Amino acid sequence: MGSTLGASAQIPGPPPAPGAVSSATYYQSTAPIVQGLVTRYLMNPRGEVDGLLLSDGTQVKFPPHMSTELTATVKPGQTVSVQGFRENQVGVKAFVISTGNASVVEHEPTSPPIPPMIADAQLTQISASGQVQQLLYGPRGDVNGVLLSDGSIVRCPPEVAYRLGGLLQIGQALSATGYGTQNQFGTALAATSIGASGQTQQAIYGPLRRPR
Repeated sequence: MGSTLGASAQIPGPPPAPGAVSSATYYQSTAPIVQGLVTRYLMNPRGEVDGLLLSDGTQVKFPPHMSTELTATVKPGQTVSVQGFRENQVGVKAFVISTGNASVVEHEPTSPPIPPMIADAQLTQISASGQVQQLLYGPRGDVNGVLLSDGSIVRCPPEVAYRLGGLLQIGQALSATGYGTQNQFGTALAATSIGASGQTQQAIYGPLRRPR
Protein backbone atom coordinates (compact mmCIF):
# COMPACT_ATOMS: atom_id res chain seq x y z
CA MET A 1 0.00 0.00 0.00
CA GLY A 2 1.59 3.34 -0.65
CA SER A 3 4.36 4.47 -2.93
CA THR A 4 7.33 2.78 -1.34
CA LEU A 5 10.86 3.24 -2.52
CA GLY A 6 12.51 0.89 -5.00
CA ALA A 7 13.22 -2.73 -4.21
CA SER A 8 16.85 -1.91 -3.49
CA ALA A 9 15.94 0.43 -0.62
CA GLN A 10 16.30 -0.97 2.88
CA ILE A 11 12.97 -1.06 4.71
CA PRO A 12 13.33 0.11 8.33
CA GLY A 13 12.15 -2.27 11.02
CA PRO A 14 10.74 -1.64 14.50
CA PRO A 15 12.45 0.97 16.69
CA PRO A 16 15.65 0.25 18.62
CA ALA A 17 15.65 -1.08 22.17
CA PRO A 18 14.79 1.45 24.91
CA GLY A 19 17.80 3.46 26.02
CA ALA A 20 19.79 2.90 22.83
CA VAL A 21 18.59 6.01 20.97
CA SER A 22 15.21 7.72 20.67
CA SER A 23 12.93 6.21 18.02
CA ALA A 24 12.49 9.58 16.30
CA THR A 25 16.25 10.14 16.14
CA TYR A 26 16.73 6.67 14.71
CA TYR A 27 14.09 7.06 12.00
CA GLN A 28 15.28 10.52 10.98
CA SER A 29 18.31 8.77 9.53
CA THR A 30 16.30 6.17 7.57
CA ALA A 31 14.72 6.32 4.13
CA PRO A 32 10.96 7.04 3.91
CA ILE A 33 8.86 3.90 4.28
CA VAL A 34 5.98 5.40 2.27
CA GLN A 35 5.08 8.48 0.26
CA GLY A 36 1.61 9.54 -0.80
CA LEU A 37 -1.18 12.08 -1.06
CA VAL A 38 -3.08 12.89 2.13
CA THR A 39 -6.83 12.54 1.57
CA ARG A 40 -7.97 13.21 5.14
CA TYR A 41 -7.08 13.27 8.81
CA LEU A 42 -7.82 10.28 11.04
CA MET A 43 -9.24 11.29 14.42
CA ASN A 44 -9.95 9.47 17.66
CA PRO A 45 -13.21 9.84 19.64
CA ARG A 46 -11.57 12.43 21.90
CA GLY A 47 -11.11 14.74 18.93
CA GLU A 48 -7.37 14.29 18.59
CA VAL A 49 -5.96 13.84 15.08
CA ASP A 50 -3.82 10.72 15.44
CA GLY A 51 -3.17 9.80 11.84
CA LEU A 52 -3.50 10.38 8.12
CA LEU A 53 -5.27 8.45 5.37
CA LEU A 54 -3.36 8.40 2.10
CA SER A 55 -4.94 8.13 -1.34
CA ASP A 56 -3.88 4.50 -1.74
CA GLY A 57 -5.49 3.47 1.56
CA THR A 58 -2.36 3.56 3.70
CA GLN A 59 -3.17 4.52 7.30
CA VAL A 60 -0.38 6.56 8.91
CA LYS A 61 -0.43 6.52 12.72
CA PHE A 62 0.95 9.36 14.84
CA PRO A 63 0.75 10.10 18.60
CA PRO A 64 -2.53 11.79 19.61
CA HIS A 65 -0.74 14.23 21.94
CA MET A 66 0.84 15.72 18.80
CA SER A 67 -2.49 16.47 17.11
CA THR A 68 -1.92 20.25 17.08
CA GLU A 69 1.57 19.96 15.59
CA LEU A 70 0.46 17.43 12.98
CA THR A 71 -2.50 19.49 11.75
CA ALA A 72 -0.37 22.66 11.67
CA THR A 73 2.25 20.94 9.49
CA VAL A 74 0.25 18.62 7.24
CA LYS A 75 -2.94 19.43 5.32
CA PRO A 76 -5.20 17.19 3.22
CA GLY A 77 -4.16 17.47 -0.42
CA GLN A 78 -0.45 17.58 0.36
CA THR A 79 2.04 14.86 -0.53
CA VAL A 80 3.98 13.50 2.43
CA SER A 81 6.99 11.30 3.05
CA VAL A 82 6.83 9.12 6.14
CA GLN A 83 9.74 7.71 8.13
CA GLY A 84 8.86 4.89 10.48
CA PHE A 85 7.93 1.24 10.15
CA ARG A 86 5.08 -0.77 8.69
CA GLU A 87 2.80 -2.30 11.33
CA ASN A 88 0.81 -4.38 8.86
CA GLN A 89 -0.28 -4.30 5.20
CA VAL A 90 -2.14 -0.99 5.51
CA GLY A 91 -0.77 0.60 8.68
CA VAL A 92 2.43 2.60 9.14
CA LYS A 93 3.72 3.82 12.50
CA ALA A 94 5.23 7.23 11.79
CA PHE A 95 8.01 9.00 13.67
CA VAL A 96 8.73 11.68 11.07
CA ILE A 97 6.23 13.11 8.55
CA SER A 98 7.50 15.57 5.94
CA THR A 99 5.69 17.70 3.37
CA GLY A 100 8.75 19.00 1.56
CA ASN A 101 8.47 22.39 3.23
CA ALA A 102 8.23 21.23 6.83
CA SER A 103 8.43 18.17 9.04
CA VAL A 104 6.81 17.03 12.26
CA VAL A 105 8.88 14.73 14.47
CA GLU A 106 7.48 12.49 17.19
CA HIS A 107 8.35 13.45 20.77
CA GLU A 108 7.22 12.63 24.26
CA PRO A 109 4.32 14.60 25.80
CA THR A 110 5.42 17.84 27.45
CA SER A 111 2.74 17.61 30.16
CA PRO A 112 0.92 14.77 31.93
CA PRO A 113 -2.04 13.36 29.96
CA ILE A 114 -5.60 14.08 31.05
CA PRO A 115 -6.86 11.09 33.08
CA PRO A 116 -9.10 8.85 30.90
CA MET A 117 -12.15 9.28 33.12
CA ILE A 118 -11.96 13.07 32.77
CA ALA A 119 -11.23 12.96 29.03
CA ASP A 120 -14.13 10.57 28.37
CA ALA A 121 -16.50 12.72 30.43
CA GLN A 122 -16.08 15.46 27.81
CA LEU A 123 -17.44 13.28 25.00
CA THR A 124 -20.93 13.91 23.60
CA GLN A 125 -23.48 11.48 22.20
CA ILE A 126 -23.25 11.27 18.42
CA SER A 127 -25.02 9.28 15.72
CA ALA A 128 -23.60 8.54 12.29
CA SER A 129 -24.78 6.66 9.24
CA GLY A 130 -23.51 5.88 5.77
CA GLN A 131 -21.78 3.30 3.66
CA VAL A 132 -18.49 1.84 4.85
CA GLN A 133 -15.75 3.41 2.73
CA GLN A 134 -12.67 2.21 4.58
CA LEU A 135 -11.84 -0.33 7.27
CA LEU A 136 -9.55 1.01 9.99
CA TYR A 137 -6.93 -1.20 11.60
CA GLY A 138 -4.97 -1.44 14.84
CA PRO A 139 -1.25 -2.23 15.03
CA ARG A 140 -1.84 -6.01 14.99
CA GLY A 141 -3.88 -5.78 11.81
CA ASP A 142 -7.26 -6.20 13.52
CA VAL A 143 -10.19 -4.06 12.38
CA ASN A 144 -10.97 -1.49 15.06
CA GLY A 145 -13.26 0.87 13.20
CA VAL A 146 -14.63 2.15 9.92
CA LEU A 147 -14.76 5.36 7.91
CA LEU A 148 -18.27 6.07 6.65
CA SER A 149 -19.37 7.89 3.50
CA ASP A 150 -20.64 10.80 5.63
CA GLY A 151 -17.05 11.32 6.80
CA SER A 152 -17.60 9.94 10.30
CA ILE A 153 -15.12 7.60 11.96
CA VAL A 154 -16.73 4.86 14.04
CA ARG A 155 -14.44 3.00 16.42
CA CYS A 156 -15.03 -0.26 18.27
CA PRO A 157 -12.77 -2.79 20.01
CA PRO A 158 -11.27 -5.47 17.71
CA GLU A 159 -13.18 -8.25 19.43
CA VAL A 160 -16.45 -6.43 18.75
CA ALA A 161 -15.49 -5.85 15.11
CA TYR A 162 -14.78 -9.57 14.79
CA ARG A 163 -18.16 -10.44 16.29
CA LEU A 164 -19.98 -8.07 13.91
CA GLY A 165 -18.43 -9.96 11.02
CA GLY A 166 -20.01 -9.12 7.66
CA LEU A 167 -21.53 -5.89 8.93
CA LEU A 168 -18.15 -4.18 8.70
CA GLN A 169 -17.55 -4.59 4.99
CA ILE A 170 -16.78 -2.05 2.28
CA GLY A 171 -20.06 -0.79 0.79
CA GLN A 172 -22.23 -1.95 3.70
CA ALA A 173 -24.74 0.69 4.81
CA LEU A 174 -24.74 0.99 8.59
CA SER A 175 -25.67 3.31 11.41
CA ALA A 176 -23.99 3.77 14.76
CA THR A 177 -24.52 5.64 17.99
CA GLY A 178 -21.87 6.37 20.57
CA TYR A 179 -19.82 8.99 22.33
CA GLY A 180 -17.20 11.13 20.68
CA THR A 181 -16.30 14.51 19.24
CA GLN A 182 -17.25 16.75 16.33
CA ASN A 183 -14.76 19.48 15.48
CA GLN A 184 -13.10 21.23 12.53
CA PHE A 185 -11.23 18.03 11.66
CA GLY A 186 -14.24 15.75 11.47
CA THR A 187 -16.43 13.44 13.53
CA ALA A 188 -15.28 10.40 15.47
CA LEU A 189 -17.12 8.26 17.98
CA ALA A 190 -16.66 5.15 20.08
CA ALA A 191 -19.73 3.09 19.26
CA THR A 192 -22.18 1.99 21.93
CA SER A 193 -24.51 0.44 19.35
CA ILE A 194 -24.22 -0.37 15.67
CA GLY A 195 -26.30 -2.04 13.00
CA ALA A 196 -27.24 -2.19 9.34
CA SER A 197 -29.09 0.91 8.18
CA GLY A 198 -32.83 0.57 8.72
CA GLN A 199 -32.40 -2.23 11.26
CA THR A 200 -32.18 -2.29 15.04
CA GLN A 201 -28.69 -1.49 16.26
CA GLN A 202 -26.79 -4.05 18.35
CA ALA A 203 -25.63 -2.83 21.75
CA ILE A 204 -21.89 -2.73 22.39
CA TYR A 205 -20.67 -2.78 25.98
CA GLY A 206 -17.54 -1.09 27.28
CA PRO A 207 -17.51 1.51 24.46
CA LEU A 208 -15.12 3.99 26.02
CA ARG A 209 -12.08 1.74 26.05
CA ARG A 210 -9.38 3.35 23.98
CA PRO A 211 -9.29 1.67 20.51
CA ARG A 212 -6.17 -0.49 20.19
